[in-house]
Amino acid sequence: MDRILILEDLDADHRLLVRHLQLQGVTAQCHRVTSAAELEQAFAMGHWDLVLTDYLMPGFDFHQLLALLRQRLPGVPVILVSGNIGEEAAVDLLREGLSDFVLKDRLARLVPAMQRSLADVAQRQRTEAATRALADSEAWSRTLLASLADGLFVAQDGRFVFANPALPALLGWAQAAFVGLPFEQVVAPDFLPLWTQRFIDRTRQDVPEPPNNYDVQFLHANGHRLWVELRVSRLTYRG
Repeated sequence: MDRILILEDLDADHRLLVRHLQLQGVTAQCHRVTSAAELEQAFAMGHWDLVLTDYLMPGFDFHQLLALLRQRLPGVPVILVSGNIGEEAAVDLLREGLSDFVLKDRLARLVPAMQRSLADVAQRQRTEAATRALADSEAWSRTLLASLADGLFVAQDGRFVFANPALPALLGWAQAAFVGLPFEQVVAPDFLPLWTQRFIDRTRQDVPEPPNNYDVQFLHANGHRLWVELRVSRLTYRG
């Protein structure tokens, strides 16, 4: 934490707040704002790590001020430091995006609240980064699967729940129409008992796993049969 933006119009309260932070070992640069014009200047000064604000600021309705801070400083935690607000009102503000609130006569809670809010931001950033990485990975996987010439499918609960484009194309189906088909619409009738039994055995723990490679006949959408060489493995599929 390098820079803290402080919205406080009273000199004595500002000095008390900064002194408390110094005594608690906070070395971040603190910049004070007392008016709407100064706040606009602060927005133009670049990155802020944290905002500490009083509830009663001249020229501001606090609900509008909070909305403005969240809009102009997205992701930056805003902590209310005030002696002029009840807990019920503060809880309502938490629903509007306030990170935390500390009463001025209980400043011992301030630094822990700051640390907790910054930790929440860091965790949210890690989660968002992981989500983006997962989305990128899934997009890459979909591209890879779509490029495979061999058909690939996932069977679950008696149906084909996933297929890459190659398999439906081989069998004369549109991909969207193929996904969800029951086994009996794809597996030739005289191979269906073998297919079904091996599917069941593959999901059980108390019997030997059936062969991973074997041949069956699949049904083309127009009714004719195709020999298919299967390479099968068990996996956990999340859908």
